[in-house]
Amino acid sequence: MTKIAVVQTTTGIDPLANAAALVAAIEEAGAGGATMVFTPEMSGVLDRDRARAAAVLAKEGDDRVLVAVR
Repeated sequence: MTKIAVVQTTTGIDPLANAAALVAAIEEAGAGGATMVFTPEMSGVLDRDRARAAAVLAKEGDDRVLVAVR
């Protein structure tokens, strides 16, 4: 049987802070025995200011949040 975890975050405008929070939550889930973790669709950055958000968005291979959680 696979144990899963569902992570709820408060995503903000700083991708590095968001990545750190996700990594901590994923590590905690793993320590609890989870082998699969689900996160919100907007885990990397969430910003109402489109220009500010655009400045930190990256393609999948360069995305600092994806690199951190992988």
